[in-house]
Amino acid sequence: MKAISPPELEDSLLRAETAPGAALDKLAVFLVAAFEARRERGLLFQFQSVDGVPPVELKRLLERDLMTRTRLKRLLLRGQRDGSLALRSPDTACALIFASLQATVDIASGPEQRMWDAELIELLLAALAEPHPQEVVGRRESPPVLGGTLAGEALPDAPMQEVPL
Repeated sequence: MKAISPPELEDSLLRAETAPGAALDKLAVFLVAAFEARRERGLLFQFQSVDGVPPVELKRLLERDLMTRTRLKRLLLRGQRDGSLALRSPDTACALIFASLQATVDIASGPEQRMWDAELIELLLAALAEPHPQEVVGRRESPPVLGGTLAGEALPDAPMQEVPL
């Protein structure tokens, strides 16, 4: 059973393509708009099944689906060029995004659903963003110790001195 992307994704892509910023920012706009559309339709954002669809309508649906996926892949490739997205397969990244949009969540309240969607968007963006090298955190030098001892132990380079009481 092949599934077709819903028409709401086209609107979400249009919002992303016209948003300012790098491709990562545009991808964030797309994901937020897509998850908002999913919440408006209900908890499950199902892609349309093509089983039993007449051939003429099937051709139109498949063309729209191909166009939606191509636009999303173009956005992902733009992000790879501008350095905001990692050099991953755009087909795999597109499949990951669509699979996330189809994921079921057993939550009834709107605020809780928004929280889950926000977490999922954050995880998707982290998975697709270009990894940054870890920053080396400098260690602070320990303060000088009078008498050459630190917590009762002698330091190897300091001569042992008696401290008058």
